[in-house]
Amino acid sequence: MPGAELAQNPEEEGMCITEALITKRNLTFPEDEDLSEKMFHTLAELQTVRLDREGITTITNLEGLQNLHSLYLQENKIQRIENLACIPTLRFLSLAGNRIRQVENLRDLPHLQLLDLSENLIEKLKLDEFPQSLLILNLTGNSCTKQDSYR
Repeated sequence: MPGAELAQNPEEEGMCITEALITKRNLTFPEDEDLSEKMFHTLAELQTVRLDREGITTITNLEGLQNLHSLYLQENKIQRIENLACIPTLRFLSLAGNRIRQVENLRDLPHLQLLDLSENLIEKLKLDEFPQSLLILNLTGNSCTKQDSYR
C-alpha cells in the first residue's frame, strides 16, 4: 500500500484509508523493533481492521490486507461502497452511519455474511447487488425500510 502518510482526497476534502492509519489503529509494536519488515507481514496477516470515526471519505488502499475477515468503517463520511474486491476473504463489513446512497460493488465478496448499512441514506435496494453468501443485513435508519415492498 503506497504512502505511509495520511493522504487527503482533494476532491472531497476528506481522509483516505492509508497504511499509517491502519497501523496506528490496529497494530502495536515495541518501540525498539525494526518495523519495516515486520509491518509488511503483519498488515498482510490482519484479520480484523477497525477504522471507525476517522473522517474517512473514500474506501481505498486495502490491497495489502489479503486475509481480512472483518472491516469496521462505521461513523465515517463514506459516500460509495467501492474498492473492496481486493479483499475477497471479507466476511463482516460495517458501514453504519456513513453517507451511502446506494448498495453497489458487493457481488465480488463471495464470503460476505454480515453487512451493516444502518443509518445511511439508502432509498432504493437492488437485490442483485448483494452477494449470495449474505446471511445478515442491517438497514435500520435508511428510508428504503419505509417502502411497502421492503421486506
